Amino acid sequence: MDQAAATQPIRARLARRLKISPARVAAFMVAVFACLMLAMVTASGVAGTIKACVTARSAHKRPPRFTLRAPTATAGKKYELAMAEFEYVLQIAPEYPEAAELLAETRRRMIVVPTPTPKALTIAVSDIFKQGQAAFQAKDWPKPPKC
Repeated sequence: MDQAAATQPIRARLARRLKISPARVAAFMVAVFACLMLAMVTASGVAGTIKACVTARSAHKRPPRFTLRAPTATAGKKYELAMAEFEYVLQIAPEYPEAAELLAETRRRMIVVPTPTPKALTIAVSDIFKQGQAAFQAKDWPKPPKC
């Protein structure tokens, strides 16, 4: 049986129900078919674009945790956590922008520099004062420059 012959009863029934000509029913069916085809082509294009984006992101291997935790840890002075994050990123993506510089900065901030205590400052000040007294008593001061 021919496909055109199989659709004739559907067209005829629709034409009688809607009280329109069979030619308009055929045109409507073609329009619906064209819309369905257009929707399928559009959906496949969108799916291809999404797949390309996902593939590009996974190829870069940019760990999302790096951008969230490490700067926060550095700002919160949790340098060990930040350093571990930067080292992890450099292991899996050595070309990651600024990771090496940020790791060096984190290591620099981890170096403990002792602050002088009040007792040490008092000793240093008294030593400088004694040196100044000795220089004054010996009249050992620089000569003024000649103009």
